[in-house]
Amino acid sequence: MKMIGMFIIILFTLSLPFADGWEKTYGIQDWSFECAKAVFELGDSCYIVGGFTEGVGPTSSYFLWLRKNGDTLWTKIDTNTLPCYIIPLADTGYATLGYTVYDDIADSYSVGIMIYDNYGNLMNEKILGGENCFFWFKFSQTSDGGLILPGLCDYRQIDTLGYHFYESKIYIVRINDTGDTLWTQKFDYGGLGYDYGVDALQTSDGGFFIVANVNCGIRELERSDIWLLRLNPFGDTLWTRVYDSGSFDFAHDAVFTQDSGLIIAGSHIMRVDSIGNLLWRRGYDFGVPGGYDSRSAIITTSDGNYLAAGTIDDYSAFLKINGDGDTLWTRTFGGIIHWSCFEDVKQTSDGGYIAVGQFNSPEPDSYDVFVVKTDSLGEVSWISEPNIKPQDINISAYPNPFNSETRISISVPYDDHIVVNIYDISGNIVKNLYDGNIESGIHNFKWNGIDGSGNIVSSGIYFVKINTSTKEFQTKIVLTK
Repeated sequence: MKMIGMFIIILFTLSLPFADGWEKTYGIQDWSFECAKAVFELGDSCYIVGGFTEGVGPTSSYFLWLRKNGDTLWTKIDTNTLPCYIIPLADTGYATLGYTVYDDIADSYSVGIMIYDNYGNLMNEKILGGENCFFWFKFSQTSDGGLILPGLCDYRQIDTLGYHFYESKIYIVRINDTGDTLWTQKFDYGGLGYDYGVDALQTSDGGFFIVANVNCGIRELERSDIWLLRLNPFGDTLWTRVYDSGSFDFAHDAVFTQDSGLIIAGSHIMRVDSIGNLLWRRGYDFGVPGGYDSRSAIITTSDGNYLAAGTIDDYSAFLKINGDGDTLWTRTFGGIIHWSCFEDVKQTSDGGYIAVGQFNSPEPDSYDVFVVKTDSLGEVSWISEPNIKPQDINISAYPNPFNSETRISISVPYDDHIVVNIYDISGNIVKNLYDGNIESGIHNFKWNGIDGSGNIVSSGIYFVKINTSTKEFQTKIVLTK
């Protein structure tokens, strides 16, 4: 068995100001490749982010502990393990799932379950080997403290019909709270392409819903379906359902509904009842006709609705819907000259949301961990541009005029206390974007045409006014619809 190497990077950072949300990127070095796959909140103290990096030697697991304002407490890298998912455990601590490097002698990969305490100390490790198994998808803790792991096995490449594609079987592993395997199950949907489980949810009777993608990896043949399996507590199949919209369908995540059904997110968002009957299926393009969009994660929100996080073209995106699939609101992040995506989202204790994924900066060409913290409406009002020291105070807005969102850039040459407000043409405060201490540098604030009460404002002329400890500055912006 290969041992898993580990080292810790301790980062000491200054606490930066924040309002009701922030966007930040985290990378090991320029030209490196990092991506976050999962996030959860650890009490009132911090967020734990899990993903992978290629910035230090081989691809390795990458973890960050972040303060509530996004400052880094410390990071950890586990070498010799590849992309993983991370979940909090009911008895404190967290579990990660990844696979080790290829073993030439065994001609297979080994899957690793690592249990850590909340300080990042490795408490337990279990290697599940053989059969070319992969488990880089979502997994969950069961009611008895064990884990249910969806993935794939018998992975191989096949050349047929003039195409190169991959073949595999769905592979489900059930382990107990000490890491011992209780049962395994393979499911072969048949046909071309590879089949794999992406999510597993335990039902009230101790059984499981398994969400899987089947006949994937052969986009040229335009054939891919979503497969839902209902298992009893011992892994035996009770029933299966197949969902095919006639296009390249795939799932990434699922969440229970109040009536014990599921909402499944991926290429589409769809709702099924407790016995798998399709209630509705919808596609959402975020107002970009023909744009590529995908939902990587979906959660139930505290108000009984649902929030999906994913990608639309070059942007990371939020989509909030009700139980009928109707859109309540959408938000986009990143984009313009950058590419970004979301892989996971959670609701935070303050009613807002935190989402993680990947962010690409063209100069230098690096891929960093992307973390966005928003308020309950999905808004971010403050973004930091580090290590830039302007000579004078300056305000600019782009785009201007705008019809959905503008980014307001403020250059501050010295540490100060500032207040940033949006005013209408009559001098009434429409929205407070920031009120607090700020470091010297360039700071960016977003405004999407929503006032302080969450209402959409009308088209017209507005003013961005910045008050420092000694001066007042303002600029005009124009909202068009």
